[in-house]
Amino acid sequence: MKLSVVIPVMNEADNIRPLFEALSGALASIEHEIILVDDGSTDSTVAEITRLAPKNARLVVLNKNYGQTTAMAAGIEQAAGELIVTIDGDLQNDPADIPMMIRHLEDKELDVVAGRRAGRKDGMLLRKIPSRIANAMIRNMTDVHIRDYGCTLKLFRREVARNLGLYGELHRFIPVLVDLYGGKMEEVDVRHHARQFGVSKYGIGRTTRVMSDLLFMVFFQKWGQKPMRSVRHAGLHHALRRLRHRPLPGRPQTPRKRDRRPAAALARHHPHLHRHPADHDRLHRRVHHAHLLRVAEQETLHHQADRWQRLGISTKSCSRSWSRRP
Repeated sequence: MKLSVVIPVMNEADNIRPLFEALSGALASIEHEIILVDDGSTDSTVAEITRLAPKNARLVVLNKNYGQTTAMAAGIEQAAGELIVTIDGDLQNDPADIPMMIRHLEDKELDVVAGRRAGRKDGMLLRKIPSRIANAMIRNMTDVHIRDYGCTLKLFRREVARNLGLYGELHRFIPVLVDLYGGKMEEVDVRHHARQFGVSKYGIGRTTRVMSDLLFMVFFQKWGQKPMRSVRHAGLHHALRRLRHRPLPGRPQTPRKRDRRPAAALARHHPHLHRHPADHDRLHRRVHHAHLLRVAEQETLHHQADRWQRLGISTKSCSRSWSRRP
């Protein structure tokens, strides 16, 4: 089998007949199979596929709506072709571009060919602008320079598609997954049509999901092959912060700047505290709290000096600057 066409569909009953007709005309000279994955449709999509499907078509029905990534992964798992192409079921992608993509992949010896929607026929405010912002952020944060991450029309070699590890909503980050896999990928311009039937399943609400998935991909891209290093870096950072305020043997600790301020300076720093009698108590509590902090630090230093002395470490240079309280 040369080619498997994987098509996730959800509530696309009116698009099934023109979809089969477009695929039949575009792929007449290529041995292929069609795998449609119904992602929890609530209309007559399944009935239309069963009634109109050609002999080389198969239907996978999910028991509920899992999302486009899961539907795509289910179709890829069932694919038997040497090459796998993913395409939307709404006919905004044109099946006539598939033969051109196959030639490009074979001529350049690539692993993946990604479609780039030329002259995109979508709404500017809810689709194009959020998409451009998301594409720019993904490119800058992952360093994978693909212009159109959202185009579903992509052609893969079977071994690459099956090893991408698609789950959740990572279909938007397939180019990043290909880069992590080490595959060779290029982008080509493909046609894009306005939706004729049905309604779009996407809206502005997907922006937050894209952002959270992007943070995950950046983390996985950096630490996926060495996860324990991220834990080590976090632990080292915490340890350095703890050690920064501890004195070294033979050297007294310098109190932090905010703890050296006397009560008068603290009062000048907060002149608004004298506007009400209750504010005097608040100022007194703050000064008293700062005093207790200084006393606790002095007692800690004395305790450490005693410990060093028991360990045989000289504390002469420290004793000059410490005054033990009676």
